[in-house]
Amino acid sequence: MKRPLAVVGFTFFFTLMALGMLGAWAAWLRWVLLAVALMFAALLWLPLKRQWIDAVQRTVFTAAALSVVAACLLSWTAQWALDDVADSYADQSGTVSAQITEIAAPRYGRHYAYCRAQSVNGEKVNFRFRLSTRAPLSAQAGDIITAPLSFFAWQNPARRVAVGAYLMSHAEQGMTIQAPPRGIGTWVYRLRAELLRSVDEYLPNEYGGMTKGLMMGEISGLSTTTNAAFRELGISHLIAVSGQHLAIWCVAVLAPLFALLRIKKRGQAALVSGFVLLFMALTGFSDAIVRAGVMLLIMQLSAVVDKRADALNSLGLAVLVICLLNPGAAQGLSLQLSFLATLGILLPGLWRKRREEETHELRTGQKVLASVKELVTCTLMASLFTLPVSLSVSGVLGLLAVPANIVFALPASVALVGSGVGALCALVPGLRLLTPAIYFVCGLCSKLMIDGAKLLSKLPFASLPATGTGMRIWLAGVLVLCALMALLLSRREKSHKEAVQRRALLPLCALLSVALLLSAQLNDWGALRAGTRFQLGTSAGVALVVTRGTHSLVLGVNGGEFNAAGQIAGTLTDMGTRGKVDYWLSGESKEEQENLAALLREYPVGTVYTSSATAQYTLPPDTPVTQIGVGESVTWQGVQLRVWPGAVPAAFVACDGVQMLVLFAVPTDWAGLPVADIVVLPGAPAYVPDCFSLAITPSEPQARRLAQLGINAMNNLQLTIDDYS
Repeated sequence: MKRPLAVVGFTFFFTLMALGMLGAWAAWLRWVLLAVALMFAALLWLPLKRQWIDAVQRTVFTAAALSVVAACLLSWTAQWALDDVADSYADQSGTVSAQITEIAAPRYGRHYAYCRAQSVNGEKVNFRFRLSTRAPLSAQAGDIITAPLSFFAWQNPARRVAVGAYLMSHAEQGMTIQAPPRGIGTWVYRLRAELLRSVDEYLPNEYGGMTKGLMMGEISGLSTTTNAAFRELGISHLIAVSGQHLAIWCVAVLAPLFALLRIKKRGQAALVSGFVLLFMALTGFSDAIVRAGVMLLIMQLSAVVDKRADALNSLGLAVLVICLLNPGAAQGLSLQLSFLATLGILLPGLWRKRREEETHELRTGQKVLASVKELVTCTLMASLFTLPVSLSVSGVLGLLAVPANIVFALPASVALVGSGVGALCALVPGLRLLTPAIYFVCGLCSKLMIDGAKLLSKLPFASLPATGTGMRIWLAGVLVLCALMALLLSRREKSHKEAVQRRALLPLCALLSVALLLSAQLNDWGALRAGTRFQLGTSAGVALVVTRGTHSLVLGVNGGEFNAAGQIAGTLTDMGTRGKVDYWLSGESKEEQENLAALLREYPVGTVYTSSATAQYTLPPDTPVTQIGVGESVTWQGVQLRVWPGAVPAAFVACDGVQMLVLFAVPTDWAGLPVADIVVLPGAPAYVPDCFSLAITPSEPQARRLAQLGINAMNNLQLTIDDYS
C-alpha cells in the first residue's frame, strides 16, 4: 500500500471527529466502534484458505483498526479528564491566578480570553478555561492575571472539548495583571505584541484590524458587519491563519529569496524549518497552523534525505500527531476546515495524470490560463470538501465563494506579505523609513477587501440560508454526486471516447446540483412562509424570538445570563433570520440596554415596540419606535401583541387561536393574569395556576414535550422551544 500513514491518520482523525459530532450518542457508540474494530482486526489475521488481501494491506488495515481503538480510548480519557475538572470547579468561586494564552475576538458585547489556571485559592492547578468580561482586557497573551472568578460548565459539552477549555468564567472587577516571567515563551509573546503594535501605530482603524487578521489571525479589530460579510461570502478563511498563509510565505517569499542568495538545499530546509516553527509559535500553535507546519517540516526533512514526501502521507501524519497531543482538536472547527480543505486540494492531483514537461511547453498566455484554472479548481475543491462543516457553523451558503476567493486572493497575499515585512522593518531602526509606505499598500489592500466584501454580500442571492431541511437534502445529494464522480475519475480511461464522456459528466453533475439547490430553496422558502415560529433564546431570563416568514421579532432582551445577547443572536441565526429585526423592549434594566446594544451590532434594527420611554436606549438614527400603552395591543405580521397591566412586565401574544403569556419576571401574585394556553417564565415558580395548559422556562428540559402536545398541528402555528441548559 502506497500511503499507510494516510490510512491510519485519516482513520484516527475521522473517528475522533465523528465521536465529537454525535454528542450524547458518542458515549455508547465509542464502545461499539471499539468492539467492531477489534473484531475486524482479529478477522484479518484468521487463517483462511483464500487470501483476499496481501500482507502489506493486512498490516495497514490492522493498524487502521487499532487506530480506531486508540481513538476511542483517547476520547474516553479526554472526556474523563474534562468531567473530573468540571465536577471539581463548576459553580465554584475563588481567587484564580492564570496565564492568558489567547485573546479571542469580541462577540455580542463580551470580550473573551483563553487562560491556563495556575492556582485556585492558593491550590496549584493546571487546566484551561475561557474568561469573559464586558470591558476589553488591557492585557496581552502571556500576561498573568489574578482575579476573583466564578466558574461554570459549558452549555455544549462538545464545545469545551473542541476548544480544550474545561470551564467558562466571567469577571467584571478586581482583576490585576502582571507581566509574565522571562523565558522563550515570554520572548515569543513580546515579539507578537510588538509586531501587532506596529500595525496599530500606522493603521489604527479597521484596515489595521484586517492587516492583523491576515498577518496573525488577530481579528479583534474587525467590525461585526465585516465578519458577517466575509462569513456570508464564504471567505472567512482568509483572515483565519491557516496553511494558506504559511504556504504564501514559503512559496512567494522564502523560495525566491533562497534562489537569489543561492542557498543550498540543506540550508534552505534548515531556514524554512526554523521559520515554520517561529510562525507556529507566533500564531499560538493553532491546530490549522500546526497541521500545515508538520506537513512542511516533513517535506523539508524529505528534501534533506533526497526523498520525495507524499502529500497524503504527510497530511495523515500531521493530523495523527495533532490529535495524539490534543484529542479535542479533531472536534475543533479550525482543524476540521484546514484538513478537509487540504484534502480537497490534494485529491485532484491524484485523479488526473500530469507530465511536468507539459507546463514548460505552454506559452505565456497558456500558462496564465493554466494558473487561473488551477486556482479555480483548488478553490472549488476546498469549498466543496469544507461545505458540510461550514454550513453547520455559519448557517449560510455563499454562492459567490469561488469568485470572491479569486478576486481577493491577490490583495490578501499582498497584505499578508506586506504586513510581515512592514512589521519587521518597524523593529529595525535603519529600515523604519520604509514602514509607512509598506503599510500604506497594506491599507489599500485591506480597504479593497473590506469594501469589496460588504458590496458583494449585499448582492441579491449572494448567500442562501442553510438551516432548512431542503438544504440538508441538497447537501446529501451533492455529496452522493461527488462520490460517484470520484469513483469514475479514479478508474483508468480505456479510450479517448471514454475520456470525453467522463468530462461531459462534470457539467451534467453541476446542472443536477443547481437543480437540487433550487428545489431545496423553494422547499425551505415555502416552509418558512407556512407559519409562525416561537423559540426561547436564553437559559435564564426570557427572550422569545418570533419568526413570521422572513420577519423576526425579539420579545425581551433582558436575559439574566451574562451572555444573554450571544444566546439570543444564536437563536436568531438558528431560525434563519436575515436582515432587520424588530424588538419588544420589556423594561429599563441596565442588562437590557447592554444586550440590545450588542445585538444591534450584529442585526440591524427594524421597529422598536416599547411601553416606556426610549431615551435610555442608544438606537440608530431614524429608528421607528412604536409606543404602546398599558393594555393596548398591536398587530405584528398577523400576531397580536398586548402589554399586560400588572406589577410584572408581561406580553400577551395571540396567534391562530393559541394564546401565550410571556412574563419577564416570576410573579409573586398570580391574581389578575389572563387565561392562556402557555405561560413562559424566566424561572420555575413554586406554584402555577391551573388556568395555564402549559408552563415552561428556557432551562426546562420538559420544554421539548411541546411537539408531543400537538401545538404544531394547530392551524399554521409552529412552536419550537430549545433547551440551552
